[in-house]
Amino acid sequence: MNEGQEPKYSTQIIISKDHPQIKELKKAVIEVAKDKFPKLVKDNKIPAKIKTPLRDGDEERDDEPEVYGGMYFFNASNKKRPTVVDRDKTPLTEDDNVIYSGCYANVFVDIYGFDTAGNKGVAAALGGVQFKKDGEALGGKGVTADDFDVEEDDEDDYDI
Repeated sequence: MNEGQEPKYSTQIIISKDHPQIKELKKAVIEVAKDKFPKLVKDNKIPAKIKTPLRDGDEERDDEPEVYGGMYFFNASNKKRPTVVDRDKTPLTEDDNVIYSGCYANVFVDIYGFDTAGNKGVAAALGGVQFKKDGEALGGKGVTADDFDVEEDDEDDYDI
């Protein structure tokens, strides 16, 4: 976020190129683009001047092939807090430390078109996240109280 921008919830979804939902996502992007920009989208082809959410990890993130190789990725955000639940649909909060960068999740997104300030495109609104299983943390899971050792009182206190 830039200073002065309204805070929002966001995530980057990394998804295998052969995932069954990719076909549906691409179809939704084309349909929204056709509805929003009927004069620009011809024969299901979206012109380069219209931004689309789905990006190729092999092309755009070749600096991290261990994460993005063979993957697509896209960002989704929302000013409204998305529904966030555990596998059993128990609501989760940030304090639960269940959702983190690198976990596997089911994600609901709403695909929509935009035309603001000269920018035309299709984007994804984040609607909900369901934790699926643990994965390798990509940016660190954050720190919880369990990460610290119990400290005994000693005379070697240091001011920070």
